Amino acid sequence: FNSIFQKGVQKLHKIKKYHAAASEKRKIDTYSALIRVSEDFVQAAKRYGAIIVSEVYLPKERKTIRPDSSVGGVIGGEKYKVHNILFKFAIDSSNVFGGNHELAAKVAGLELKGLQAYFSMDHPELCYPLMTLIDYKGFRLVASSLLPIGGDSLKYGSQDAAITIHKDLDPLTKAIESVSARLNLKRHNCGKDK
Repeated sequence: FNSIFQKGVQKLHKIKKYHAAASEKRKIDTYSALIRVSEDFVQAAKRYGAIIVSEVYLPKERKTIRPDSSVGGVIGGEKYKVHNILFKFAIDSSNVFGGNHELAAKVAGLELKGLQAYFSMDHPELCYPLMTLIDYKGFRLVASSLLPIGGDSLKYGSQDAAITIHKDLDPLTKAIESVSARLNLKRHNCGKDK
């Protein structure tokens, strides 16, 4: 999903930058392709998410889709990878929110809203995954397309509930600050040294 989506977004950026007079048909075709891949992603996420939730109480060895311990991060309980989609439970498994799973579900919703806001700023140097929320049988899952990253690749953000904050790459930081300014977001401190 991710590679098709990123190619479509790049094509859209090129049309906007270099082909201001691009035909309406070309623009419509590009937007239609993005809509199709997004719809396919949501349908696949719903299908696999329903399986993950339905088997949540089964022992690991009996699950159709097994948890993937290689995925880092503190919030989100067990994580799953299937067909290039990452699933995270929106629960407070690490007691970051005082055990309040409802707050964890709200944070998942805000994560999606934040992604939508940044994506809408249409910055050609920033790429975002496809993402959707799945609410099923009282559980909330965050599903996002797997990005072509791995190992110690986090460059901006936190994977340990703001104990460590990464902001390594100057061009990346500048791009994020540019988009954040357009969204009227102010720089703030977070983590243990507030």
